[in-house]
Amino acid sequence: MRLKKLNVEGFRSFKRLSWEPGDLNVVIGPNASGKSNLLNALDLISALSAGRLNSWFVRQGGIESLLWNREYPGIEVSINANSISTLPRLYALTYLVEVNASMHGFYSIDREELVGSYKGKLHKQLVRNTGSPRVEVVNDREADIVSVIDAVAYNESALSQLGGPTLQNRAVNGMRADLANMAIYSTLRTDGTSPIRQAFVTRHDDVVARDGENFPSVLHTLYAGDRDFKRVVNDALSAAFDDFEELIFAPSASQRTEMRIRWKTSRFEPSATDLSDGTLRFLYLLAVLANPNSPPVIAIDEPETGLHPSMVSIVAGLCAEAALRTQVIVTTHSDEFLSAMGEYSPTVSVTHWENGETMIKVVDRDELAYWRKEYSLGSLYRSGQLEQMA
Repeated sequence: MRLKKLNVEGFRSFKRLSWEPGDLNVVIGPNASGKSNLLNALDLISALSAGRLNSWFVRQGGIESLLWNREYPGIEVSINANSISTLPRLYALTYLVEVNASMHGFYSIDREELVGSYKGKLHKQLVRNTGSPRVEVVNDREADIVSVIDAVAYNESALSQLGGPTLQNRAVNGMRADLANMAIYSTLRTDGTSPIRQAFVTRHDDVVARDGENFPSVLHTLYAGDRDFKRVVNDALSAAFDDFEELIFAPSASQRTEMRIRWKTSRFEPSATDLSDGTLRFLYLLAVLANPNSPPVIAIDEPETGLHPSMVSIVAGLCAEAALRTQVIVTTHSDEFLSAMGEYSPTVSVTHWENGETMIKVVDRDELAYWRKEYSLGSLYRSGQLEQMA
């Protein structure tokens, strides 16, 4: 799946936002200008599609805390995408949802539709009429209704309740799966009691969860079963640590496994308990970005956090390689990361605060190419020129 356009209204710092990302994206801007809110908007869409909107709102402190300026009546999001995993490239879809707040933190989904086009022919795929739980689903390429559902829960999206093999519409199933599986990564717990420092239950685990806490298990699964993945991870660790020899996954008590690193010049193999926060974060990013089982979208908030400068360029290269398989979006404050990323000509978006709301603009690629004849992306960022281009 490729996201072509994201529209957001009334959400956090976005009064009205329209953003058109590329395949490989870096988002820059001052602190508190809305970079993280952009990733939160994608996470909201994922929660809508996966049927976990209610729990998502609870974790965010309720819908009222998410409304722009605490005064908007609701949140509206729409996303345009093509190349849905189950459909040909000629198929494009736009998914729109309007969530309205009511008294005492309650909310309802009052408008929802999925509009598709095939070879330029527009037709509605899914319609939820305002104030009605009735949902009509049409077939893939015609406007004929193939099923009607009259009882859909008001607090979860119709899209999340319509999936499954019995639904005769690849567009609905594909859109639901792809949006639900978008992976938005932000903070990673690395304190002494965090799960990533503990031995983990041995199991097949091939995708890093949003909280990142299963990444040692994912590393174990792929390192043992995918030769190309093992090579990429070993090359990255060797580039970051001259003394690196191999990752070790040693059996522990009660069918658990312990992640360790073997060094060339030491008999001691430190486990995750002994590794630095930066090393654990680097391993986590390897599990996310080098993973051959890429989710439809990977979004990472400030991947450079806690990393040694030698690791930053490695992560930038992994982002570019991942963008060949999926869409990658990263926010950053690091000129080193931007300099390393500049080699791969990413789409650069700039957020800024204006009249009480977040604005975002994609830097013109031709203008950026002109400046990059003499300056690196990082130096343009340090000088302030990169933000001025927006």
